[in-house]
Amino acid sequence: MVGASVGMMNQVAHFVWLAGQAASALPHTWVITMMLGILITCAVCWDLWKARLKLEPRLPYLLLPILSVVLILLVGSWLERQPDLVYLAHVGFGVGIVAAVVPVFLLKPAWATAMSIFLFALWCSFWCWCVSVMSITGEWHMSLEGKRLFDTHEPVLLTCASDRTR
Repeated sequence: MVGASVGMMNQVAHFVWLAGQAASALPHTWVITMMLGILITCAVCWDLWKARLKLEPRLPYLLLPILSVVLILLVGSWLERQPDLVYLAHVGFGVGIVAAVVPVFLLKPAWATAMSIFLFALWCSFWCWCVSVMSITGEWHMSLEGKRLFDTHEPVLLTCASDRTR
């Protein structure tokens, strides 16, 4: 029983570490992150000003894309160094796209807010997908070993979109 709880703690710690790795990309791509933040702010203000965004039971659907980010990171932490299953990270990214599109259709009057959150969710999902693929394939363990993703000058991000499974 103790060994199982230690394994679960390692999974939780690895999940948190992957989330930190994905989050560390956002400040380094600050221009895009800042533009998306401004877009969300303007969209929410626009929809509130036009009375399109109201407190209603459908509003929590805006949080649906966050679940896809969590799903992608869970796949990356559960399947660490199992390169034959790397396709599951791609499936998680596809689920993230679908989960981000759903609020756009469900909250049609507040399309600007839903679309801006959709774009930001895709941006975050992309970075989560990158670190999940690297975790599953084990590519970064060869060169980084505990360093943060952007604390090195090695071209690590060039390998995030590859599917070198062998």
